[in-house]
Amino acid sequence: MSALIDEGSQPVGLVPLDSRRAQGEIVAAWIEGFQAWVDTPPEQRKGHEELFHPDAWWRDLVALTWDIRTAHSADKIAEFARGHLAGGGMRGVRLRPDSTARVVSHHSRTWIEAMFEFETDVLSGRGVLRLTSDELGHWRAWILSTSIHELHGREASISEHRPIGVDRTLTAAPSWLHTRSSESEFVGHEPYVVIVGAGQNGLALAAHLKVRGIPALLIERNARVGDNWRNRYESLLLHDPVWLNHFPFMQFPSSWPIYTPKDKLGDWLESYAVALDLNVWVGSSLISTEYDDEAQRWSIVVARPDGATRTVRPAHVVVTTGNQGVPKFPEGIDLADFGGRAYHSSEHSSAAGSDGQRIVVVGSSTSAHDIAKDFHDQGATVTMIQRSPTHVISQRHMPGLTMNLYREDGPSTEDADLQFASFPNLALLEFAESFTSNARREDQALLQSLSERGFRTDDGPSGTGVLGKVYERGGGYYIDVGCSALIAHGRIGIESRNMRRMVTAGIELDDGDILEADVVVFATGFSGTGEMAKRLLGEDVIERSGLPGGLDDEGEPRRMFRRTGHPGLWFMGGSLQSARINSKYLALQLAAIHFGIHDGTT
Repeated sequence: MSALIDEGSQPVGLVPLDSRRAQGEIVAAWIEGFQAWVDTPPEQRKGHEELFHPDAWWRDLVALTWDIRTAHSADKIAEFARGHLAGGGMRGVRLRPDSTARVVSHHSRTWIEAMFEFETDVLSGRGVLRLTSDELGHWRAWILSTSIHELHGREASISEHRPIGVDRTLTAAPSWLHTRSSESEFVGHEPYVVIVGAGQNGLALAAHLKVRGIPALLIERNARVGDNWRNRYESLLLHDPVWLNHFPFMQFPSSWPIYTPKDKLGDWLESYAVALDLNVWVGSSLISTEYDDEAQRWSIVVARPDGATRTVRPAHVVVTTGNQGVPKFPEGIDLADFGGRAYHSSEHSSAAGSDGQRIVVVGSSTSAHDIAKDFHDQGATVTMIQRSPTHVISQRHMPGLTMNLYREDGPSTEDADLQFASFPNLALLEFAESFTSNARREDQALLQSLSERGFRTDDGPSGTGVLGKVYERGGGYYIDVGCSALIAHGRIGIESRNMRRMVTAGIELDDGDILEADVVVFATGFSGTGEMAKRLLGEDVIERSGLPGGLDDEGEPRRMFRRTGHPGLWFMGGSLQSARINSKYLALQLAAIHFGIHDGTT
């Protein structure tokens, strides 16, 4: 934990921070000094210690590096600038006219925050600046972020750049329906990008490519867009509120419920694809893939639902199948040894008709809790087998994990995304320690009652709670929406012994006891994007690209939303919020390559 986060609030008596004018003057003075420093030839640059706190962060989202990179410490930032900022490479740095500097206090930390804009030779950018003062009232940058906004001359065709539509001044102009049919089937032309999976990540990426004029094809194995949500268990609701989950270019209506039912979300995905004219081949799957290094093109054979095949030759393939690809079962377990019904949580639809049955749910993360509650509510006797500790947190705390940026009366989604993405992941993990500690203190009674029932909880890796669990393994936590009380009151049983094998009557535990069951549900997770990608693209391709997942030494997502070790291969996955934020950065990398602005290498 850095001293910067541990220390208390910065002294604020040296400047009148309640004055908007004073805040703006502090930011303007820093920006002026920063621009002068940037304009200085790299070999002559000095004084970075005056601009940046020793523990400062600079996160760049594709604007200066054509990558997602983070430099941590004033000295590393100076090194970063030497490598990526030639004289004049970042110019016109200025406070955004629609933004004012403001004081922010969060987790025993106070800073002045402002949003700014800038230009390079090829793009416009936006950023966030957070300044902190020392005991002498000297303001230096603690967090600086620079994010690509638009490519010059290649702006998204939205708002004032929206298309005209069908041009009726042309003689015998084809109808919109005819044009869409030809476009979606790629008659006479090839997709530049093939996106595997039409869930929230694939659709968000396709939307960004669409408005930038880049031909993209989504290949979806399900019969309908949205089936990846419709086909999940009936009781599923999103645990995140609606303000966190808007889609690019098309927000949920103001009447939308705060917590979205899964079938309603599935229908939204389908309507989103239609409304934005996205090219989706449903009921289709990859038969074979091959990459030609010389031509820098893929050859992909696709099976269509009518039994026909089609070969497409894109320059890029983006795998967006997410973490729920290949179901995992405990090692050495043979379901055939069981006399009842046993299945993976991905096959669970409804607990209806289970009244009086004995149900065992193996696992103790989100799906396990939801399914256990589903069976309990239908009158079944439910026992959960907990194989490892679970981080449990009440739902009411969760807005704090995203800095309370996403709310009904909050900033626009675009500005909230800019502010949230400006926090380096490792800095967020530092915040997450304080957040988790505070939540644990407020949830103490609940956590104690769970412990008394034998349910084991933890605070995540190094006390970072939900966020640490997400980065480390993508699971292992439960945002409590009601099941924890059932466990705490003994209405759902807990068994912390490990399972040895399936037997006719149920599950044999590691000490030889038999846990009898009529139904066993394995809520034991999935193998993740990498394993699914191996099945789709082959071992050789994945060996060359490397597996996605986790954070690299800079705290950035490894091989996600950015280049991999294989040319023309990209990975994308995550929540609805992540899909909305990162789809833009990945799409603009692809656009820069497509339009010859960048060659796609570092």
